Amino acid sequence: MKLLDKCQFRGGLVICTLIMCLIISQHVSAQDSIVHDPNEYLSHTLPVLYINTEGNLPVVSKEEYLSATYYLDANGFDQYESIGSAEAPLALEIKGRGNASWNKPKKPYRLKLEKKAAMLGMPKSKHWCLMAAYADWRGKGRDYMAFQISRLMGMPWTPGNVPCELVLNGDYMGLYFIVEHIRIAKERVNIFDQEEVTPNDSVPMDVTGGWLLEIDNYNDENQVRLTDIDGSPLRITYHSPEDLSTEQDIYIRDLLNKTNNAINTIDKGSREWEDLIDIDALARFYMINEVVDNQEAFSGSCYFYKDKGDSAKFIFGPVWDFGSSMGSRLNGEVHKFSYEPDVTYVHNHWIPEIAKFPRFKMALRKYWHKYRDEVFPQMEQVAIDYGNLIAQAGAADYRRWGDGSSLGIKKSLKDYVNVCLENKRVFLASQWDQEYTYPLGDINLDGIVDVTDVNLIINLMLGKEVKLWPEANTDLDDSGTVDVTDVNAVINALLGK
Repeated sequence: MKLLDKCQFRGGLVICTLIMCLIISQHVSAQDSIVHDPNEYLSHTLPVLYINTEGNLPVVSKEEYLSATYYLDANGFDQYESIGSAEAPLALEIKGRGNASWNKPKKPYRLKLEKKAAMLGMPKSKHWCLMAAYADWRGKGRDYMAFQISRLMGMPWTPGNVPCELVLNGDYMGLYFIVEHIRIAKERVNIFDQEEVTPNDSVPMDVTGGWLLEIDNYNDENQVRLTDIDGSPLRITYHSPEDLSTEQDIYIRDLLNKTNNAINTIDKGSREWEDLIDIDALARFYMINEVVDNQEAFSGSCYFYKDKGDSAKFIFGPVWDFGSSMGSRLNGEVHKFSYEPDVTYVHNHWIPEIAKFPRFKMALRKYWHKYRDEVFPQMEQVAIDYGNLIAQAGAADYRRWGDGSSLGIKKSLKDYVNVCLENKRVFLASQWDQEYTYPLGDINLDGIVDVTDVNLIINLMLGKEVKLWPEANTDLDDSGTVDVTDVNAVINALLGK
């Protein structure tokens, strides 16, 4: 109060505010000047990435890159190669990344190398992410384990993610993950890249593809904004191309509106949405997110893409961001599907409606069987090997970040991640171990028997031309013909007899 008492003159409040800001600034600067000596913290059990910004400036922006140098010490791992050295570092640029994660004390970063490099055995690229896994109390295992499941489930491309330790401007920053940035490239999302084409009058641009998109839960300038079936805003960010021509803008908006309407139709026997979305790819993508109980699977960080060509469909993937998975509903609580509105704290777009299509329910069985029989049996050992790999670096990370880290990596993986995977397996087995069959009398295969099915079977009996799906069962009594007996069978099914 004594400092404030001196500010009793005209303009004193402004001067006082400036003084207080100076004091706060000096306090923050003093905190920022604390350097955690790598010699005291490094576990020497993982590769180490060293980055030094020009002038040792702190990384404070997600928009502006800072010039920097780096070198990567493979630290004796035979499968990796060191890149550069302390005496001969290489050039890169660094900036912040993320949304909620950017507001945490331990920051994630985007890296853009001056020259392509194969970081920790991953294919060469200039573009990388440094993921912090701050406050991942599930043994730093959410992303790593889910990405491993994605690979084992045979996704076309799953971003590489390799643990390392980071030293930034001489300050030990803890356990990080070098991760391949999602982008269109031969070794990543391998589709046609519109941004590499210079349009001209003689060769018009093919705006049908490629497109790299994301169902997003944050506002962005580069977005198509739609309305979901419940009236909630549906934000779809276009990552590539980023700057749209009028023709590109019209094309992608019209296509996404058409897709949104096809998904949200009340006619779940419709297959219009399958002309727009690859049902097989979606079933696999969904299965990966469901088995790890990812409550934000179709809310944000939900990537999908489309190659060029009018017949090319949207492909869901690659996977990304499992910060809301593994362990949200343990300890005997009733399991449900991850997207159910009374379960999740966010709104998952499209998947609640897609899950109502009988054709999608059938497509899921293929990937459920693959996960149940081939992938799940491997996950306990994957967790053990991963825990052994990062345990000591995790302990060093805990010394650096305290409660923002995970104490007892191996125990966390065993007690939370493995338990979550087992609980979810038991629940999904109760839902999907029995093969899905269409209800008897469901002629149009929309999952229910109603008056539409009655009209279809009558028209068939009368010899009228009717469009049906090949797997539709119209000869309900196996007599070899469609007749009045079959009509009666559909009517009885409708009446619940």
